[in-house]
Amino acid sequence: MNAIARRAAQLVIVALVLAALGASAVLLSERTWLNSWFLFDVRHPDHDAMTAAFGPRGRYGVEETRPVDFSPIQGGDWQVLCLVGGFGRPAQSLSKAARDHQVSLGLWSWLLAAVRATRVPEFDLALIYADRAGGVHLRRFPGYGSLYAQHLDQCVTAASPVMTLRFQR
Repeated sequence: MNAIARRAAQLVIVALVLAALGASAVLLSERTWLNSWFLFDVRHPDHDAMTAAFGPRGRYGVEETRPVDFSPIQGGDWQVLCLVGGFGRPAQSLSKAARDHQVSLGLWSWLLAAVRATRVPEFDLALIYADRAGGVHLRRFPGYGSLYAQHLDQCVTAASPVMTLRFQR
């Protein structure tokens, strides 16, 4: 092996090691970031309004059906919104709703949402929506998904923001 080929091989190895270290750093920061949406929701201004609309969590008893108005979400700055229950996939729900209602999603924002919300835990609810600029936002409501909410996948538009939901009280 001549000196040039050896030097090229060394540079390739160094580049691979640096790429692996960089990928590891990104994955570690992503891990923290991925979990951040679980922690962020309770501090978001919409959290209190939505939990009040959903009622007390962890109740399993008499069933009731009532409308929930999502118009206050993000000060009304949204185009399409989906409420997804346990075992659901929020990013897929929003993608379908966006296609159905001709809403353009920002590619980067949607990709981040797809990574952050692959599947909703069994007894939780997830709210995913697209703002007017095409940005995708996620909110998680731990413990608010009853047995009725498992596999829930309902979407509304800002023009018609009321969704009728089944709850247990």
